[in-house]
Amino acid sequence: MATFNGVPYTFASFAPYAYATIWDQFWDNVLVELTNRAAALGAAVPAITNVWNADTADANPGSGAVRVNAATVATATQVYVSTADAAGADVSAVIGLFDDSTSTAKGLLRIGHRTDATKWALFTVTGAVTVAAGYCKVPVSYMAGPGGFSAADPVAVGFFRTGDTTRWLSGAGAPAAGLGNDGDQYLNTTNGDVYAKVAGAWGAPVGNIRGPAGLNGTNGANGADGLMAAATNAETATGTATDKAVTPAGAVATFLKLAGGTLTGWLQTYAGVDKDTLGLRIGEATSGFYRSAAGVLGFVVGGVEVFRTAASGVLTFMKPPRTSLVSLAAVGNTFTSDCDAGIDFDCGVISANSIIANPLNPPAAGSNTVHSLTIKWTQDGIGGRTMSFGANCINIGGTSANTAAGKTNFATGKVYPDGKFYYSIVKQAS
Repeated sequence: MATFNGVPYTFASFAPYAYATIWDQFWDNVLVELTNRAAALGAAVPAITNVWNADTADANPGSGAVRVNAATVATATQVYVSTADAAGADVSAVIGLFDDSTSTAKGLLRIGHRTDATKWALFTVTGAVTVAAGYCKVPVSYMAGPGGFSAADPVAVGFFRTGDTTRWLSGAGAPAAGLGNDGDQYLNTTNGDVYAKVAGAWGAPVGNIRGPAGLNGTNGANGADGLMAAATNAETATGTATDKAVTPAGAVATFLKLAGGTLTGWLQTYAGVDKDTLGLRIGEATSGFYRSAAGVLGFVVGGVEVFRTAASGVLTFMKPPRTSLVSLAAVGNTFTSDCDAGIDFDCGVISANSIIANPLNPPAAGSNTVHSLTIKWTQDGIGGRTMSFGANCINIGGTSANTAAGKTNFATGKVYPDGKFYYSIVKQAS
């Protein structure tokens, strides 16, 4: 005699071998018994006794009931299971076990008629179970089975869990405590240590895959001769053009051979004091730097002084600096300047109402720097085109642009570390 789900069975129990009645009940009890034993072993695969609800709405199927979200089981993607079984017992904890596996396919869910073995459906559980009011939503993918359930049919919902996925994880250093799941492996790429996660913890390394240091490789072939060689004192004294490095006695001078095979530039150091007596010559005797006093440096090109620093750090330009004009292309009638791209921008001729947006890449927040910015635009042959500005653009001059046909306007000012562009309008006279 054997007992399944509390019911004792002998050979006499199956006389006169009525399959539809005795055997179906027997296999239902076997299923419950096996799942109960599996649960006792930690497998967490109980069966739930329910009745079938033929509706398809995403709603509570009723206490002790189960339904799917399609008229046919073959097209169902959700199973809605009451959190109470047919006897009224709370089975929400059991349903919550359906998605515990770390595998993509969490397990197999089978719905079977308890008295008609020809009616059943088998699904794969594909994701996390969602708890709603009085029922749970189980995402599924149909696998097999004819279905054929009718309203109020007695059914049983069984679940067979798949094992967890084992993954290899890696990173520089030991694994963080919250990383991964039980069964995962981890490689410390810094030193080759291998860890295994067990009972929610990584613990100490379980091994190391780094091998011993390899043998030294063979020496490579000698490289080709370099471009430069030491110059003779005679070459240095006479200033003879050479492709050699020069370090003569009593002076410090270095000639640099540039790419291309000819001597096209060099550096020479002297005790320079002004623009006519340079201390560092670059390429020619009249171009380079001089230092006349502590902190006072000058830069000279072709005998013309370009700029000079003062000991206070003030930079004085002897010649006016010139900047490149950056053309702006409208995106949806909006022009956006970029402080990293320049200081002078041209929107060209505007033929529609347009916007100058907040400038990109202003000076770093908290810095003591500002960025000069000028933006130019011209009315088309019709005129009347307005130019609006972004919220961070502040007109401190109060002047409006000239919108007459063909007239040119400038917004000129400074961009500050807070991202604001303080500007005034300079317009062409009417």
